Amino acid sequence: MPSIRMIRHPWKAIDQGLINSVAVFPNGPNRKVSFEKLKKRDDQGKVDVGCHFTISSGGPVSDVESFSRTLDDGKGTRVFRHYYELKRKGTLSQRIRNQMKKDLRTELEAQLQVLKDAGLNVKHLSNHHNTLDLFPEYMEVQIE
Repeated sequence: MPSIRMIRHPWKAIDQGLINSVAVFPNGPNRKVSFEKLKKRDDQGKVDVGCHFTISSGGPVSDVESFSRTLDDGKGTRVFRHYYELKRKGTLSQRIRNQMKKDLRTELEAQLQVLKDAGLNVKHLSNHHNTLDLFPEYMEVQIE
């Protein structure tokens, strides 16, 4: 059996039976190609696919703005705020917290839909930087 160091791509590790579960960013770079390769292996029953939710890396896939900012790049590129910039419950009004929960639900549903639209059979969920575990209201939305 080849060593893990010899495997340069997850596809090879999946094909060789070394990996049987992966979690993918719905907003990752080169996602179309990655999703196609992953779908092939998902269809063959070689791998279980999970959605790795993010509100702290890359950019949103929905049009909500609570967790993102627009870069000053002249293109209007939107990216998520850094995880350490997430607002604490005690510093926000109830109205704003409710709007953020609504926006979070919209974004997470959109991220999940990206994977479903790619034909992937999502079997588990995780989240980047544990951002959805940091605050009870974020955890509530993730569980829903």
